[in-house]
Amino acid sequence: MWIFLAIILFIWLVYLKVKEPMDSSPYDMVQEQAGTIQQLHDTIANVTMTEASIDALQSENDQATDQINQLQANLPSSAPTDAYPT
Repeated sequence: MWIFLAIILFIWLVYLKVKEPMDSSPYDMVQEQAGTIQQLHDTIANVTMTEASIDALQSENDQATDQINQLQANLPSSAPTDAYPT
């Protein structure tokens, strides 16, 4: 009997740990999300992209793409026995 009660108590404690916290009302949750969205909007609004910064990013992207292509070209064959028969 005590074992059964201990198991029930354990399951109840695990349930309390796992369930989603719904302490605040839905209105409060929406307001918190709206505040976070407003902060993100303000942060993004302060970012200015000039033509020079876009060109620099494009150049770095092109270089990274070229390096990846060279790396893939230099990878060993997927079938080494075809290239080096024994």
